[in-house]
Amino acid sequence: MFEYLLLFAGFVLLVGGANLLVDGASMLAKKFGVPPLVVGLTIVAFGTSLPEFFVNLSSVLSGSTDIGLGNIVGSNLFNLLLILGLAAVITPLKVPRIAIWRETPFSFAAAAALLLLAGAGFDAADGIILLLMFAAFCVYTLRMAVDGRQARPQPVKKSSAILLAMIAAGLCLLFIGGNWVVEGAVTVSIALGLSEYVVSAIIVAAGTSLPELVTSLVAAMKKEMDIAVGNILGSNIFNILFVMGSTMLIAPIAVPVFLGADLLFLLIGTALLFAFMFSGRKNTLDRWEGLVLVGMYVLYLFVLLARG
Repeated sequence: MFEYLLLFAGFVLLVGGANLLVDGASMLAKKFGVPPLVVGLTIVAFGTSLPEFFVNLSSVLSGSTDIGLGNIVGSNLFNLLLILGLAAVITPLKVPRIAIWRETPFSFAAAAALLLLAGAGFDAADGIILLLMFAAFCVYTLRMAVDGRQARPQPVKKSSAILLAMIAAGLCLLFIGGNWVVEGAVTVSIALGLSEYVVSAIIVAAGTSLPELVTSLVAAMKKEMDIAVGNILGSNIFNILFVMGSTMLIAPIAVPVFLGADLLFLLIGTALLFAFMFSGRKNTLDRWEGLVLVGMYVLYLFVLLARG
């Protein structure tokens, strides 16, 4: 029972820490006149991927690299197939053209790069390649965001010292939460007789994807389609290129023989999302298409559990 409580407490700290960090950083950016669009594309997008980053950091430092790898692949599949699928079931999603032609192909390219680099194992050189791809994506995105836009400093009630304290507290909670999640996942995998990869791809991935889940489902209900779709695709790009790239620099990561099959699920799911934009109502993810994505995620779960 203790291992499940530790896992749950770790998730609570991860979500709480990410919220503190994002709130503090967003208000600090407004205070110094950073354009809101830039804040959304950087701080908010990065914030929803922080739980994955700290779980991966803890897993690499503790030598449980299968947890980190399963966390990223599982999180991206959870995001793309289950969250986006459920959001479309709630209400058909009108997908912005920029997401169709920029973020969807880039998300596919990130997964393809991870598959191509998965040889004998991931090392620092592979990490540098992913981080260079991430830098290119950020430069392109930010140039589009700030083009012709200016922002003035906005009044913020909290002082800079309090905002910095919020950021520091958020980072501390994320670090502790990441450690607890990894410790709990290792113990749970032993108790259930499943591999660390399977437990992380299902349980840990679902827990670290809570920010994306809440953000996209609420956005779908409020008809904020840009946020619902952009949050998922942006998070998937962050997870592979930044999170995996950064952790590969810290320590080499062994590649399980079945990783290729899991990445194929991700590639097929991303290609399906792109194809759905040109079937039925153009640029729209309809309810039946959302159900196809959800069904694909259920199939992935069966494959994972059968593998053990």
